[in-house]
Amino acid sequence: MKIVPLPAQENVKKCLDHCSAVLDCTQSRIENSLFFILYLSHSLSPLEEYHALPSRIPTIILSVPSLPMNASHELQLAALTHQAARLAKRYLCINIGPVQIAATVVTASFCAATLAVSNNDITALRDLITAANTLLKEVAGLRYEHWVRFRLFHKEPDRQYMVNDQLARMFAEINTDVAPAVSVIPVLNLWCPSFTAGVVPAAPPSFVALIFACDLQALDVHLWMHRGR
Repeated sequence: MKIVPLPAQENVKKCLDHCSAVLDCTQSRIENSLFFILYLSHSLSPLEEYHALPSRIPTIILSVPSLPMNASHELQLAALTHQAARLAKRYLCINIGPVQIAATVVTASFCAATLAVSNNDITALRDLITAANTLLKEVAGLRYEHWVRFRLFHKEPDRQYMVNDQLARMFAEINTDVAPAVSVIPVLNLWCPSFTAGVVPAAPPSFVALIFACDLQALDVHLWMHRGR
């Protein structure tokens, strides 16, 4: 779900009110959210904005030069239905190597995860991919071919081509026939305060990834077996 744009005088709570109204009509609610991505105009501070969001939902805060129609905030989220949320388990902080991860998992059928790494070197991308693959296999019970989406946010606009090339090479090394949809988005700055107890660190992560993976057939079976519960 994407709420865009909002006038500068409206805040994150107003964003949430709009999202809640839509989710209520789709058999879901804010508490079922898999993540929040909060875009801020470059002049705003992330700390106050973060504390307006539910603390148990993994949050990515991005500083960008501007937003459509001069909006001050833009909030993106995805949420499970009530039925799927009852089957899901949240992992608020998993560490795989240097990578911090927050994930929502329906065993052997669905995974949505936020991953962050602070290493500014381009090789940190390999750490992200390795950690994501390990998460899917060992925690979610999924395989590489179940990857659906990989979104990467980074603070290196001058190295955009290098980042794209490195990702393409690594996905090809894993499997040459199947790859998730990949998007790479440069930003002015980024934070994952969910991993730092709500405190904006002096050294924010250099790369943050958002992944989705799903075995649709298995998820359909899970939902059918637990229907009406």
